[in-house]
Amino acid sequence: MKGYPAVVTFRVEYGDTDGQGRVYYANYLHFLDRGRCAYWERAGLSEDAIRQVEHETVVAEVHCTYRAPASFYDTVSVHTRVARVGRSSLRMEFSVMNDTTATLMAEASMVIVRVDLTANRSVPFETDFKARVHAFEERTLEE
Repeated sequence: MKGYPAVVTFRVEYGDTDGQGRVYYANYLHFLDRGRCAYWERAGLSEDAIRQVEHETVVAEVHCTYRAPASFYDTVSVHTRVARVGRSSLRMEFSVMNDTTATLMAEASMVIVRVDLTANRSVPFETDFKARVHAFEERTLEE
């Protein structure tokens, strides 16, 4: 998808589905997690840096609009971009596609915040981290 620099593709597992045979709504959050981690990898972060950013951030907000279902063994792709980088937060956007049926399954956004876990308060992202995100997106993000 144009405008989403990172994508991860996988099959829906049986355990992702509910009694109706569709992906259970809460499992979309797991799909977004996959998209977020794929974004860090595609942006060139090392495994240690990915572990660090995931350890130092918390999910503060998630919005998801469901558009179409997926079923067991469908192929799904999560397309991810960063829409905004702030002092200590960033907003990611996701398009979740059912590649088997060529339909948009969901559109979502997530705000993550970098925190000092000991003090339990937000702290600024490092300048080089923000620069890497801007460079990967090939645009300046609203700060």
